[in-house]
Amino acid sequence: MIQHHLDLPSPWSAEYLHGTAADGARLARWMKQDYLVNTWDQAWTPERWASVLHRHATSSDVSAFLVHHEAQPFAYIEVYELASSPLAEHGSWASDDMGFHIAVVEPRKLGRGLARRLVGDLCGAIFTHYGSAELIAVEPNEENKRIIRLLEHSGFTLLKTVRFPQKRAAVMVLPRPTG
Repeated sequence: MIQHHLDLPSPWSAEYLHGTAADGARLARWMKQDYLVNTWDQAWTPERWASVLHRHATSSDVSAFLVHHEAQPFAYIEVYELASSPLAEHGSWASDDMGFHIAVVEPRKLGRGLARRLVGDLCGAIFTHYGSAELIAVEPNEENKRIIRLLEHSGFTLLKTVRFPQKRAAVMVLPRPTG
């Protein structure tokens, strides 16, 4: 079962999103930025975002967070169970394996290495929270070369490419570190 908290090391903090009107308004505003429209294709209304976030909040297989860097909004993250996700049919996942989506919502902080640092810290937190997860998978749009390079530098490897209704995704995996 998914947890509705995420303990990240400083300078990060994770705010659980409940699906309030304010949550929907923030996500709608951020997801309309050109670089996120091109990679996420979810420039939805505040009401639709609030509804999606509310569904996540009442779900047992996905949680949504706003991650802050030094108390300032930095990234929107969804942590989910692979077995209950659209990726379920595209791999041989163990029941406890996890996945995440990430969207850096503050473009002024791009290009500073912060996203790579967050991905490393996030993966560490996921492996800590979900002690029986053997791997983490992500499925960015295959055209999003920037996040694919970042994930490769963070230890993820390409498993395969799959077609979803809204994108062609590069399925990338990171096994639990040994030792």
